[in-house]
Amino acid sequence: MKYARLIALSLLLLLAGVVGGELAWYGRGVLQSDMQWLLPEDARHDALTRTALQQRQQENDRNVIALVGANNAADAKHAAQTLREQWQNSGLFAEVMWQYGTDITALRLAAMQMGSYLLSPDARVQLIEAPRDYVAQRANDLLNPFISSLLPPSQDVLGFSRFYQPPDAGQMQADYLDGSLSTTEDDKYWLLVRARLRSFDGITAAPQALPELIDNSRRLMKEQGAALHVAAPALLNATAAEQGRSEGKWLSLCSIGMTIALFALIFRRWLVLWLLLPVMCGLLAGIAVVIAVFGGIHIMTLLIGSSLVGLLLDVPLHWLGKAKVQPDWQPHAAMQRLRKPFLVSTGVTLLGYLMLLFTPLPVLRQTAVYALVALTVSVAITFTLLPGLFARYRNGASQPVQRRLGALLRALQSLRRGLKRPWSWLLITIFVLGGWAQVHWQEDIRNWVRLDPELLADMQAVQHISGNAFAGEFFLIDADTDDQLIVRNIALRDALNTLRVQGKLEDFASIGDWGVTTAQQQETAQALQQQIGTDIWSALQQVGIERQAIDAALAQAAVVQPMTLADAMESPLAEPWRDLYLGSQPDGRVAAWVRLSGVNDLAALARQADAIEGVHFVSPRMQVSDGFDHTRQLAVILKMASLLLAALLLMWLYGLRNGLRMLAVPLAGVILAVAMLGWLGMSLSAFAVFGLLLVMAIGVDYAVYAFSEDGDVLPRLAGMALALLTTILTFGLLAFSSTPVVAGFGSAVAFGVGFSALIAALALGEKNNVC
Repeated sequence: MKYARLIALSLLLLLAGVVGGELAWYGRGVLQSDMQWLLPEDARHDALTRTALQQRQQENDRNVIALVGANNAADAKHAAQTLREQWQNSGLFAEVMWQYGTDITALRLAAMQMGSYLLSPDARVQLIEAPRDYVAQRANDLLNPFISSLLPPSQDVLGFSRFYQPPDAGQMQADYLDGSLSTTEDDKYWLLVRARLRSFDGITAAPQALPELIDNSRRLMKEQGAALHVAAPALLNATAAEQGRSEGKWLSLCSIGMTIALFALIFRRWLVLWLLLPVMCGLLAGIAVVIAVFGGIHIMTLLIGSSLVGLLLDVPLHWLGKAKVQPDWQPHAAMQRLRKPFLVSTGVTLLGYLMLLFTPLPVLRQTAVYALVALTVSVAITFTLLPGLFARYRNGASQPVQRRLGALLRALQSLRRGLKRPWSWLLITIFVLGGWAQVHWQEDIRNWVRLDPELLADMQAVQHISGNAFAGEFFLIDADTDDQLIVRNIALRDALNTLRVQGKLEDFASIGDWGVTTAQQQETAQALQQQIGTDIWSALQQVGIERQAIDAALAQAAVVQPMTLADAMESPLAEPWRDLYLGSQPDGRVAAWVRLSGVNDLAALARQADAIEGVHFVSPRMQVSDGFDHTRQLAVILKMASLLLAALLLMWLYGLRNGLRMLAVPLAGVILAVAMLGWLGMSLSAFAVFGLLLVMAIGVDYAVYAFSEDGDVLPRLAGMALALLTTILTFGLLAFSSTPVVAGFGSAVAFGVGFSALIAALALGEKNNVC
């Protein structure tokens, strides 16, 4: 080729630039693991919802919950104190505390300052409308030794602090003497400890040292005769991300390593390692362009991209494989003869990846750009550079290889003759219909990542013992003012209480249990002012409280200035609700979210959002399911579009009849692949559908090589067999991924391409191949 050296030099300069770019980008956080990139765009969220999700994620990432269990309360508290000191001294945590704070003095001081703000809604109404009933109950509580209160009677004559009840206690019982939460389960006394990881510039401190600390804590607790369960979402997510990174590297290395081993076994010449040059150039260029276009590359893109190794080797192996059976093989002449089928098959494959650009899944669009660039660069280097590098390659025809290929060809001819019998088509029909009948479609975002089973079991143990199993669903509430936000939270709280009684929801946490409007505070203050000097509170005198102390307490409570919700959230007592308050938004409105646990009826919860203004129900499960349903429908449309475009291209180049024959090969491969996955009991997702879309593109390659090339059958069979081995090898490796959707994607492509290659090979012996 006249300009081959110039093109080759340009490509090598491009490679040098790509490598430089990769080194420059290294360590700049370009590796993405955000689950939002895995959602269809119509399942992604608006700005306010993203803010809530982000804040909730930040809170989850920073919080570490531990349950310390011992045979009695004293041993559990001693072990918890030891654990607290160890964690605090580790430097990983900003704070380590009992659930409601170890500084009980600060909490009591805050309770004295908050005053009547701590009243429950029912108690507030009772104090205003039926104050004598309120006082009678207060007197009875003072005589009951089992009633626990944050403040002693001397500091809280009117009894406001006894209504302070933080949410999320679940099965845990609060002890206001030391601020702890405890419960009994499996003959052990369990104590809850909460820690908050350090944060730098809004980013949670890297939890690399956290696993070692937790392991050391387990040993320490065991030495003290105590048990330890730890729930650390940051560690769970970081472990999943690290597993994705390591799995991507492992799959890529395995693909390359097994490919090199295959080369050594078949060619037995070091020179053939030059075949990896276009592969490596293509992969590096693909990664660089994805980072440049998207600002980063997702872990899932790298996982799926590892399968490109086999695809990028298709063209070189079709070309070089013939050297094993053609004594007069010449690199330049062989490449020239293959130019048309190479360009056609590459064009159809690029068309298949091009269709992925129209999907609503950002990670698939990244994969499309990755593959389009990698395949284009790889094919260009193969055409321009490889023939020159193999100018002196003379491996010679191998008699053993020829014999094996001859045996394979005879087996294919026998199979083709068998397919002409009616009973064989009956068996194929039963196989296809039976497999398709067993296909199970499943869209679950949890299948996109694999959580560490040990860490997940520990988190589930914490949820079971504490009685808190927080759901992924939540309510988002926005309003014009803080007072309006409180009113809407209270309305939703009342509705959710009804659902809780009906068993459709186990529990929830809302600022409706903490926030009090300024109007309610003023009304309470006026009622207390009117009660000064009256006999309403005389029942307290009967239990030993002096009249002077009662009037002083009433006077003090009556002059307290109303607090805004934002101010109330600054109190140490508001800590359990603080993360539920999102505060002011860019549009000037205020927002909060309601945490749910134990959701048993999604539809019933969703209806509440329609009944109350400003309330939005956010269910990632429902949105993901709806989004992926739409995505699957789009996949079918894209598949039909790719079929039409491929058909037009093939019919234009090879005529109507032969173009349709070529297209029938991958179509049959897809049908058989879905049937096989059904028989194997594998669940299919929208991601697997897009894998089948690639089967249509890749499978056409084998049809083009089988139908469109002149020459002997054995050389064509050799090239197809080598290409199939590497393609199945790399896509098949994805089937062993621990990430379910990646495994489904790899299985779908491997089976589809395998069936397509088999069908194409069955046509090799036909005499009417196209020129």
